[in-house]
Amino acid sequence: KATVSVLNWEEALFSRLGLASGRGPGGRSRGGACGRMWCRGAVVLAVLFVGRARAQYTHTDAGDCVVGDASGSVPLCESTFALCFDRDKKKDGNFYCVCEEVASGAAALPPPQKNDKTSQDCQKPPTPAPADPPTPTPAKACTVDADCSGKADSVTTDPLGACTCECKDRFYKASCTDECTVATDCNGNADSVVVNGNGDGCDCTCSAGFFGSDCASGCTVMGDCNGNADSVVVNGNGDGCDCTCSAVNAGGTGCDCACSPGFFGTNCENKCDVAQHCNGNAGSVAVNGNGDGCDCTCSPGFFGTNCENKCDVAQHCNGNAGSVAVNGNGDGCDCTCSPGWAAPDCSACEVSFYGPTCGSQCTPMDCSGNAAFVSVNGTGDGCDCTCMPGWAPPTCAACKVNFYGPTCGSECTIAGACSGNADSVAVNGTGDGCDCTCSPGWAGPACDVCDTNFYGPACASECTIAGHCS
Repeated sequence: KATVSVLNWEEALFSRLGLASGRGPGGRSRGGACGRMWCRGAVVLAVLFVGRARAQYTHTDAGDCVVGDASGSVPLCESTFALCFDRDKKKDGNFYCVCEEVASGAAALPPPQKNDKTSQDCQKPPTPAPADPPTPTPAKACTVDADCSGKADSVTTDPLGACTCECKDRFYKASCTDECTVATDCNGNADSVVVNGNGDGCDCTCSAGFFGSDCASGCTVMGDCNGNADSVVVNGNGDGCDCTCSAVNAGGTGCDCACSPGFFGTNCENKCDVAQHCNGNAGSVAVNGNGDGCDCTCSPGFFGTNCENKCDVAQHCNGNAGSVAVNGNGDGCDCTCSPGWAAPDCSACEVSFYGPTCGSQCTPMDCSGNAAFVSVNGTGDGCDCTCMPGWAPPTCAACKVNFYGPTCGSECTIAGACSGNADSVAVNGTGDGCDCTCSPGWAGPACDVCDTNFYGPACASECTIAGHCS
């Protein structure tokens, strides 16, 4: 077991506390060795009361004190003094150190003494005092010449030694190294130039006739006005040119000196006029798509390239129309013919009409109502009836030969009315049946029996006195 004598500095400690070293309650001697529990406790309490910070460390090797926690692997004592306690009673083979840090204003205790009986020592070698921090080098003062290219009105230095230049007019960038000039930045086409609001470039005030951020573009009469302008200036937006055209009656904002509305010609010398170009017969007139003449919008009733033609009932409708108008193509007239007259020009009667004025019309009544179709006859002075079956022309008023009945729907035929045994057949006198003229040998209304003295399959045999009575 190792013990360490702390008598020298312990007595100094107890003296500071006004206590007698090595004595317990009642003045009884407890011995001079720190191995006694009371002494150790007094030392620990004393350390706490004199304002020293204390932390317990575990001592596992000679001269080593580490923090006595579960891991046992934190740094050694940092203070000058360490108290070593023999805790062999725990039979754990460890020594325990209490590291002391002297509180502010407290006097330093004497170092513990090495125990003559053992080589164990709890004291960690003193930690060297930290070196004084290097004295900062004072920041260099900025100057206009050194840091602003000599092109600044003033310069300031911040605590870190950085320089801020107040550049002179037309100079920019951090060190005032770049200069705005009319020749370099404005192509020589500006009245003035200044550093822009961002401080990273130049703003040009272009001279008259020039535009663009660098005044590189210029307006010319030949290039922008086709050579047809008296003058040219930059437009209000500063992005193009406005021409004052020299041609009479010319205009346009696209630098093309196009003729004003209604004018045409090389020098816009011609003006479209209703009286001159449309014979006075137009509601309006405008320059045509080719720019070499005029397009007339003719008044109602007029047509032609120059509205030279007028639709007229007498001229275009033979006087037989109620009204006339320009057709959909604008190249002729459409007549609204009077009743009886046929389009397009009302020169002939309409179908079924006839007469000098086309005032007569053929109707079914001209054919007794018994016609399938009625039309004007070939001479144009009456009607032709196409009678229905059974009715006889020309007026379809009576039945055709051998037809009878109220609608002339029944027909007398030898086969049908006379059993095929007649020489002829006709409608009877009352008009309600047929009369047969029987062939020789046949008799009866329908010729269906043999005549007197005739017999045989076709009534072809005749009984005679001479032939049958000898």
